[in-house]
Amino acid sequence: MSYPVPGQQPQQPQQPQVTPEQAQQAAAEQVGQVAADLGPGPQASPADLGAAALQAGAQPDEIDAGALLRTIQQMQARLTQLEQEKRAQQAPAVVTYGQALVDHVKAKVDAHPHLAANADIPITTGNDLAGRVLEAAEEAEQNPGAVKERVAELEQWVSAHARKFPHVDWGYVVELAGETAAAAAKLAA
Repeated sequence: MSYPVPGQQPQQPQQPQVTPEQAQQAAAEQVGQVAADLGPGPQASPADLGAAALQAGAQPDEIDAGALLRTIQQMQARLTQLEQEKRAQQAPAVVTYGQALVDHVKAKVDAHPHLAANADIPITTGNDLAGRVLEAAEEAEQNPGAVKERVAELEQWVSAHARKFPHVDWGYVVELAGETAAAAAKLAA
């Protein structure tokens, strides 16, 4: 055993030099450990993951603003495309409800021809209003708000007609009108 000479500093053990291959292997082991942590159960915090990456030799990189902007623009274009596809899928539902509305109003008119001659509120007006709802439904992709307006006109007329002629059951027509407006609202969303 050797004793230090007075006035000399004791020698510290030297750290072994790490080769790039050893550093790469250590980083791979660290990444493997981090990946193992991502399995089921509790996860490591982002701060711990960041510290592990730094210990493995990771270095912060500069942000390429141009590349980031292009990525954002691509994502926005994809989102726009998905929204258009969603609208296209919803449009047939609006048209289907609009057509059902026309058919049911026509059935009511055909079932009560004696009300067509009424001067105050002829039942045939229902056909015209339902037809306008269908027209708006067919163009709902460009203007979904028009469907809501036309449905409101029809519902207002149905309400007035039902007050004057309570024996005519407009219940299902009112339900279809609501479904048509709801499908148009989904299209607008």
